[in-house]
Amino acid sequence: MNKDDKLMASDRVKKLIQAFKKDSFTKTSVFGYNGKIGITAEYTPPPTGKSKVTKKAYYIEGSPYEMGYLMGWMAEPDISRMCTVFIKRVLLSFIDENMPAERKDEIGGFLDDVMYVLSISIKQDIPGEYLDELDGMLDGCKEANPTTQVNEKALLVMTVGFDAILSFVYTFNPPIRLLPGLLMENLRIPLMCNGFSAFGTSPKPYHYMGRDFMFATGDTFHETAAMVICRPDNGLMFVSQAAPGIIGSITGMNEKGIGIGVQMAPSDNCDSNRPGFNSLLLNRHVVQYGENFRKALDLIEDAQRGVSWIYILSSGSEDKACIVEAGAKKTTYFHDYIPKNVIPQDVSSSIARILTTIDQLYGLQVRDTDYPYPDEYQKFNKPMIEDFKSAPYKYYYTQQYKYTYDDKDFGHDGMLDKTWNDNNCPMSYYFAPIRYNHGNLVVATNHFITPEMRLCAMSNSVNIVAARHWDDSQWRYDVLVGLLKNALDVKKSMDFNEAGKIIDFLAPYGQFPDYYNPEKKNLDDVIIEGSVSVLDLKNRVIKSHYGCYSDDWVTITLDNYL
Repeated sequence: MNKDDKLMASDRVKKLIQAFKKDSFTKTSVFGYNGKIGITAEYTPPPTGKSKVTKKAYYIEGSPYEMGYLMGWMAEPDISRMCTVFIKRVLLSFIDENMPAERKDEIGGFLDDVMYVLSISIKQDIPGEYLDELDGMLDGCKEANPTTQVNEKALLVMTVGFDAILSFVYTFNPPIRLLPGLLMENLRIPLMCNGFSAFGTSPKPYHYMGRDFMFATGDTFHETAAMVICRPDNGLMFVSQAAPGIIGSITGMNEKGIGIGVQMAPSDNCDSNRPGFNSLLLNRHVVQYGENFRKALDLIEDAQRGVSWIYILSSGSEDKACIVEAGAKKTTYFHDYIPKNVIPQDVSSSIARILTTIDQLYGLQVRDTDYPYPDEYQKFNKPMIEDFKSAPYKYYYTQQYKYTYDDKDFGHDGMLDKTWNDNNCPMSYYFAPIRYNHGNLVVATNHFITPEMRLCAMSNSVNIVAARHWDDSQWRYDVLVGLLKNALDVKKSMDFNEAGKIIDFLAPYGQFPDYYNPEKKNLDDVIIEGSVSVLDLKNRVIKSHYGCYSDDWVTITLDNYL
């Protein structure tokens, strides 16, 4: 790392340090490389603050290689932990915890090998600049610590490996089926995400986006998570909530007020031969190059995706928002996904007739604030549920299904599951209701709502690996919609604090204290499984909560760094 005293003393550095101080990151270290600046900042809790673990933020700038190098130099210890402990432990979260230890290790080793092989195949679909950034990060880590555990394989897996693994876990396609004795029920997926975007004018013009990416931390992420501010030579300045070693964005926002998040969505509409360009890295791509809402949406549509995800996309300057329910980018004949051998034949035939003109070139459906849900699909829920109840064996259902269909449960104010422990969802074999049409709101959890994409989630493999999550996802969606409806229709107002409370609705100090803290531990001991963020897209402010639930939220006011 080159030391440039003149650069360190420049007005630009002074302004950046002052920006960090305004956001309560008061301890800063400045680095220079090729005339580019890198800054590590540590959060200092205010007198009323509760954080006990150091929270970090980073500023990097330059070419892709330079940004990667700066991050590698500044954050090598955390990148090393992410590349070793995090990857190994999170990988094990995809395996049933009841498996014998020896078998679990065998499957874990197999998944690790397959994940890396498929990660290499993904490189063909990733813009070369991101591979350059990974090269720079590796060199920066080596410069900071010649004996670093960071290597090319681990950085690539960190960047695209989980797309690779999901592409065949969802579909149970080769190569995963090649492991002798491996059954679909041996696999599991950790999905617990929620998100919304809401805008309006009361008490003043606002556009807020809330999202939590709740994912296994691998006993690592909660300690390494950070805010990363990037000023690339090409593209827009943006901030990511992520962790060192992850060049993608869990939640991202750029200088134009474009915000994005991504949520897991189990679906058969994947391509395990070409997992492609998706999720966190695609988020990053959108905030770096998405100058406006249309451009940002085009970037998602045009990407060579190969895995199903749900994207929340918002523009604070234009007051536009949508949910992108996405799968592999290919001509998608949705009628091919109708589970004809499972659901009643007359239902299959009726659905097929509706779908005759709805084949999608891009393999996705966009659900914006004005999305007209086609209500004719809701009429299929009763016969599908009755068939599920009478012949659950056809659906690989292993419990006694007791739910009796009720129209009210699928209405605008209904709840299919009254608690997160109910089991009223017939796996994914129903058309999930949209609940609440509001011209200024979109909401998503972990299931598709557009009927065409919903069909893609009705496969045996998807239902088995996501078996324990369908009810939970529906319950979270219904509760979140209810909270937003109360704010928008009853209180008729929304502010940044209220938006933050709504997206944090599952926190142990909230309305559902047992959801993440059933053992009623001290909040110092309850880890946030991922991160929770709320964005003010008009003023370009992001607040995120990660670490433990007793910790403070941290804030980045992006305009101060411009």
